[in-house]
Amino acid sequence: LDYSKSMYARDVAPSRIERAKSEVARLITQLPGARFGAVAFAGEPLSFPLTSDGGAIAQFFRQLTPHDMPVGGTAIARALEAGRSLLERDPKSSKHERVMLLVTDGEDLEGDPVAAARHAKSSDISIFVVQIGGRTPEPIPDIDEQGIDRGLRRNDRGQVMTTSLSAEGEQQLAQVAEVTGANVVRSGGGATGIEEVARRLRAMMTEELSERVETVY
Repeated sequence: LDYSKSMYARDVAPSRIERAKSEVARLITQLPGARFGAVAFAGEPLSFPLTSDGGAIAQFFRQLTPHDMPVGGTAIARALEAGRSLLERDPKSSKHERVMLLVTDGEDLEGDPVAAARHAKSSDISIFVVQIGGRTPEPIPDIDEQGIDRGLRRNDRGQVMTTSLSAEGEQQLAQVAEVTGANVVRSGGGATGIEEVARRLRAMMTEELSERVETVY
């Protein structure tokens, strides 16, 4: 989950970050029996190892804000590598479908997330991408460390700072999903798209479970 400060934007109510946190928490409750790890990222990722305690993962995301990120930015490649590392270090994950869900509103301008996605594919990991926001510039609220709204963020010249995803950024996110055999879901109509991914993951779990059922007479 992306914790860059652009996630404070409010084109998805109440804000991109708060809506994403609540919908990821709901996704976790809708996938009973799954195990989850977590990566929160801006310029550097913060990780929580895989666990069957979905509530702990939801709480990990809930307690963080963009101000808690040690480095600003949007380092998607580093986040994907952190997620791959979590899955590869977990002894149980190799026996099951391995899926990463990337929720972001930005593009990686310093790393190579497509190369990171190829590494994930080599470990039999698929990556679903939820793209929040699009090419329309959206003003970024100025939220301080206490959560108080200070208006809109402005640059050194006093101009309102906005966030938007370039055409290259959209292509980058699409490629991240495509190289692993998954797909990208874009937010629209006030929805983030996380619910759509939840439906697909539920279907994947049903298929995997049905493959493991054996009747012994």
